[in-house]
Amino acid sequence: MSKEEFKTELSKALVLIDRHLAQGGVQIRARPLQAATDYVKFFITAVEVGGEVSFTDNDDPKNFLNSDWLQDVWTADWFKELYAEVWEWYKKRYPAAFEKDDRGISGVILVADTPFPLFVPRCVSRPAIPGETVYLQFPDHIVKGENPVDWIVGLPNLTDSELVHENIAGRVSAIAINLRRIAIASSPENASTEFYSFKSGILTNLERAADLIVKGGENSFKRAHWDLQVALESAFKAKSHSLGSSAITPSILVTSVASTVP
Repeated sequence: MSKEEFKTELSKALVLIDRHLAQGGVQIRARPLQAATDYVKFFITAVEVGGEVSFTDNDDPKNFLNSDWLQDVWTADWFKELYAEVWEWYKKRYPAAFEKDDRGISGVILVADTPFPLFVPRCVSRPAIPGETVYLQFPDHIVKGENPVDWIVGLPNLTDSELVHENIAGRVSAIAINLRRIAIASSPENASTEFYSFKSGILTNLERAADLIVKGGENSFKRAHWDLQVALESAFKAKSHSLGSSAITPSILVTSVASTVP
């Protein structure tokens, strides 16, 4: 089967899967991963990679409900390729739902043990010639006059002692700076096609993970974990490509990231 024939068959299946997810009340932006997983469950009989069978539907059906089995499938390279096709299908089917949020880069912050969404402005403007032109800046830092705490949506009223303990201003500033730097680094300027293919989806995966964490629930957290893992792997590949070597291993990178988590 050619790639175009596969896309045609995939599209037919996704129409049915998407209708089922819609009837189940699954939000549009949360459907791609579930749809890709359902496609594996109900439409794929076997996957062969390099002459070896990587997946077969002879597995116990109960495995579809097993988190370890799902993790094995979600981390397989062939599934990531499938997911990319499913994601593009959803973008074409529901363009408005997948447009960039004009409120800024989506993030999440934990306050009082509760996740809250935050939106970091990508661009900062200031007048150049009053009434005629403005300067636009895409900063990788917090610009003078900005108050990152204002970017948190629905921030609860906390006591003074809680504010000190939570260190909200410091933490949200750190998150905002990192998101801005990732957004700039993910831009296509001065990047080869191969390099850009590695880094272009990093911010998308991070933003989707933030949305899922805010949504809450076991399934949402599993999907968020998957998006975070894909973002991490993409960052590793982009870094390795830029260095022209594979000296840094994913396990070292994971350890480095984990060591920064309090």
